Amino acid sequence: EWQTTYQRCQCQRTTFRHEDNGWRSLKNLCLAYLNAVDDPIAVELAQVQYQKADNMTDQAGALSALRDRQGAIRDHLYEDFAQRWQKEALVMDKWFALHAASLRSDTLSRTEALLQHPCFSLKNPNKARAVLGSFGRNLLHFHAADGSGYRFLAKKVLEIDQFNPQVASRLVSLFNRWTRLEPQRQQLMKQELTTIVQQPGLSRDVFEIVSKSLEATH
Repeated sequence: EWQTTYQRCQCQRTTFRHEDNGWRSLKNLCLAYLNAVDDPIAVELAQVQYQKADNMTDQAGALSALRDRQGAIRDHLYEDFAQRWQKEALVMDKWFALHAASLRSDTLSRTEALLQHPCFSLKNPNKARAVLGSFGRNLLHFHAADGSGYRFLAKKVLEIDQFNPQVASRLVSLFNRWTRLEPQRQQLMKQELTTIVQQPGLSRDVFEIVSKSLEATH
């Protein structure tokens, strides 16, 4: 049914109509659901859509559908996209965000590698939010049971706080719901918050957010 709906959403018109936005949105949703199962046909559909796309919505939609996939096709398309759009900062932000939001088992290591990418700068607020903000909203990897996601983001918050407290304070807000987690993750997240708040030279922006978050237990 998803595949049938996907095919129905293909727009073959030569002139743009506003309702085409809705068809493209539904088509990309179908493609994402198709790629949620282990089916090579779904991967092929995403590959064809990417290669034939004449608009950013369809091209990015194909990458989004393949976001959690393993395999050479997925990696090739992601690399091709970066090569095509490396000079377009806002487009690359989409690419960075997809990597950091992935559910793949290697997401943390790939996210760490993104920080060394030629198109990335930690001092660029948009880039920091694209990578670190997306990772902080990645429920699987930010909340990894071993606390690795918390340690990674806390370290970067402290680093950014040295030159941009406003961005650092927004990122550290991703820790604010720690009291709603189960005891193990609560303890791991609280540990990172405590490390942050005790850091010498911490900005007022970050200190206020973290100290108020820690007071939630008192």
